[in-house]
Amino acid sequence: MSDKHTAKWNDVCNRTDSCALCGAAAWAAGIENSQILVNGPLWCYFYAMRQLECGDVHLSERMHMTQLDNTAIIYGSEKCISEGVERVLANGKPDLLFVENNCSAGLIGDDLIGIIREMDLKIPCVAMDSGGTIGGFAEGFSRAMLKTFEQLDVGAFAKNKTTKSLRVNLLGVTKFYYNGEADLSELVRILTLAGYEVNTLASVEEILEAGQAELNIVCHEELGLEAAIYLEKHLGMKYICPGLPYGCYGTKKWLEKINAILPCPNLAEVSKEIKKMELFLTKRNSDFATLWQTLAYDRIIISGPGTTVQCMADALREEWVDTDKLIVVSQHRLKNEYCNLQDVLLYAEDEDTNIQNLCAMKPEENLLLLASSNEYMEMRLAKSNNISRCHIALPAVDSILLNKLPFMGIKGSANMLQNLWNAFVELKLKQ
Repeated sequence: MSDKHTAKWNDVCNRTDSCALCGAAAWAAGIENSQILVNGPLWCYFYAMRQLECGDVHLSERMHMTQLDNTAIIYGSEKCISEGVERVLANGKPDLLFVENNCSAGLIGDDLIGIIREMDLKIPCVAMDSGGTIGGFAEGFSRAMLKTFEQLDVGAFAKNKTTKSLRVNLLGVTKFYYNGEADLSELVRILTLAGYEVNTLASVEEILEAGQAELNIVCHEELGLEAAIYLEKHLGMKYICPGLPYGCYGTKKWLEKINAILPCPNLAEVSKEIKKMELFLTKRNSDFATLWQTLAYDRIIISGPGTTVQCMADALREEWVDTDKLIVVSQHRLKNEYCNLQDVLLYAEDEDTNIQNLCAMKPEENLLLLASSNEYMEMRLAKSNNISRCHIALPAVDSILLNKLPFMGIKGSANMLQNLWNAFVELKLKQ
C-alpha cells in the first residue's frame, strides 16, 4: 500500500490483508532453523499464527510469544523478552533468532535491539518493530528482509567475495502466500533448468551470500522491490522486476526478460519443455471444448496480492479463458506495470471498490471469480447459480489444498487450466 493511502479496518478486511507483524514473521519463518519470538499479547500471536500455519503446519514449534501483561505495557517489556528468549533457547540454539514487537509493545518505547544485544546470545539475531504503523503483510515482510540484511551486515560479508557466475537471488517469494511453496519450487526448477544457480535466501548462509549473485530477480514486487533497491544501493547489484510466470507464453516471456539481462546457457531446453506443454494443452483444450463448449465467461474478476493478480490477468485472457470483461482488483499499488490485457484495473483500498457491486450480473451472465474465501462469501450474497470460483489468495477456508502443484510456470500452466476447466464443468452441471 502506498504512503498516500490510509487503510481503515473495513478496508483491510475487504483486501483480505493481514498485519505487518504477520508479514515480518512470514519472512523469518522462511529461514531454515529460525526461531521467532513475538513480543506482544496472545491475540496478535494467534492471529499471525493462524494465517501462517497455512504455509507451514509445524510453525508453532518455531514461533513463540512473550504474552505481555498490563505491568509490562506500563513499565517496559525487558523482563518478558528475556524470559521469552530463555524459553526459546532451552530447546537449543537456532540459526537465527527473530524478535518482533507488536503494536502495543512498540508504543512502550523499549530499545528492542539494545535489549537483545545486551543479552549477548552468540547467535545471529534480528529485532524490529512490526506494529500497525508499518502497514500490512507486504510492508512487514519487506521491512523484515531489510532489517535482516542490515543487522546481519550482508554488505560487510560481501566484501572481498567473488561474484558467482550465473547466480541469481530470488527476492520477494514466500511459501506463506497461497500455494507459495509449490510456486517457489517451480520457479527454482525452471531457472535451474535454464542454467542459473538460484539463491532463495532460505537460510542464514544464503542470506549472507546474497551479495555474490550476478542478478536479483524481484518476484512479488510488493515483497521484494525494497530489498532489491537496498542491495543495488549498498552493493551495486543489478535487479530486474519481470513479474511472475503464469501460463506457457507468460513463462517464456518471463524467462526471456531475465535472459536479456543475464544470458543463460540452456534457454533452448526450457523453450523445448514449454513447446511440449503448449501442444499438450492445446489438444486437451480442443477435446474439452467439444464436450463442454468453449471455456468462456461473460465476466472475470481476479482479486488478490498485487503482482499475483496483475500477472495472472494477462495469462487468463491470453492463454486460458475467453471473456468479454476482465476486472483486476489489486491489493497493492505497484511501481511497475504487469498487466496489459485487462478491461478494468482497480485497487482494493479505494472506497469505490466493492466486490458485491462488481458481481452484480444479469440473470443470463456467467462470472468467474479468482480470489479468496472473503470475496467469494461476499459474492454469494448475489444468490446466483452462474458463478464459478478458483482460490488464488488467502484466506481459503472453503477450499482444500493438499497437493503441492504450482500455479506458476510450465507445470502451473496445466494445473491452473485444470482448475479452470473443473470450475467451468461444475457450473455447466449446475445449469
